Amino acid sequence: MTGYFNGNKTNLGVDIQNIEAEPSIMISKVYINSLNTNYPEFLSLYNPSTETVNIAGYQINKGITCTIPQGITLEPGALVYLTDKATSVCWDDITDPVVEWSAGKLSNNGEGIQLLDNNGIVIDYIRYNEDGKWPTGVFTSGEIMTLININLDNHFPESWTTAPIEQQFTIEPTNIINRTDFMRIYPNPTTGWVNIFTGNNTSANIEIYSIMGVLLDEIKAESEHTIIDLSVYNQRIVLIRKGELVQKVLLVK
Repeated sequence: MTGYFNGNKTNLGVDIQNIEAEPSIMISKVYINSLNTNYPEFLSLYNPSTETVNIAGYQINKGITCTIPQGITLEPGALVYLTDKATSVCWDDITDPVVEWSAGKLSNNGEGIQLLDNNGIVIDYIRYNEDGKWPTGVFTSGEIMTLININLDNHFPESWTTAPIEQQFTIEPTNIINRTDFMRIYPNPTTGWVNIFTGNNTSANIEIYSIMGVLLDEIKAESEHTIIDLSVYNQRIVLIRKGELVQKVLLVK
């Protein structure tokens, strides 16, 4: 079926002045780690709309490769971070979801980053490069590239500025091999399998509890990296404890 425009309406009776389309999920920060520091590479996705968006199944398929897992939604004004290292201690004080990408590295010289929704439709695409138009600090000083204002079009280099990486993280990167007071769990939410990183405490006891505080299992960590299938406990939420450290893990189908 085809139509033609007649004033403010089409011949199909659609009033084009009353069509409102809210902006889609958009790329709002990029950190390429051009100086090869211990900080993790990352980019952030932002929800500029007034509606909560379920972003499970959204993908980045250019620049890096990443698929958003089940259980992640973005409320209006919320962020999710995609990174090359979700286990970095830098993320410990970040309350927004953090997802580790499966492959790729953000180019230090510039490239395209493409975001698809869960129907495979391109909803955002930026191409940054060293042409002198994009902020130079991202290439020369190891700074974060961030939107000046989320209301600006992120396709244009003049919509971006840079900020020191220290403004993003309150925790400086450290070598977790030398830490015993460390536990990081990924992915979370999960469909079952989780990776538990415990620093150099290779003899740690890992306890698994129900949300009601019932001990479900106790596992002896034999290395700084332990893999556990939580689906066998048939719980919606479990608590994982190592010493005084406790983290809640959400299981999704």
